[in-house]
Amino acid sequence: MRKKLLIGLAVCITVFSLSTGVVSAKGKGKDLGDKIFKKMHLALEEKEDLKLSDSQIDQILNLKVKTKKDCIMKKAEIKTLLLDLKVQLMEDNIDMGKVNPIIDKKYGLKKEKAKSLLKAYASFKDILSKEQMDKLKEIYKQKCSMKSYGEKKEMMNKKMMERKHQRMDMPSRY
Repeated sequence: MRKKLLIGLAVCITVFSLSTGVVSAKGKGKDLGDKIFKKMHLALEEKEDLKLSDSQIDQILNLKVKTKKDCIMKKAEIKTLLLDLKVQLMEDNIDMGKVNPIIDKKYGLKKEKAKSLLKAYASFKDILSKEQMDKLKEIYKQKCSMKSYGEKKEMMNKKMMERKHQRMDMPSRY
């Protein structure tokens, strides 16, 4: 009885952590892909300041689109595997022979995604000259620096008010 309770508790914790993203490779900040895409977008946005040539603009744009498509496909595969895992965990008797390969494949895809993002970032850095990359770093620091505490608090209050108004607009079920 006690053994079944412990196994059930372990399964519940695993399902909860997988569904809430506690077991993720994101870390504290934004996703690695978000940072890379933001830099690519910023480079295209500041093309005059960076003095990008037309071929550099085309290369960055093509790289950004190709990388974004790849990320979308990998995220979809990962979500599909997560659903397969949840189905397996809902069974009365969990077949570890089916669960383990799903977990291995999921984290294998996450590893592939991270590697492809870093490869894209290396390609992006190769497109830009040293001077352009230094200038982009300066622009990135200026535009993406941490906001002051007061600005963060004001932004959060604004978001909370928007959510409150959205809930008020929804019809009641009673």
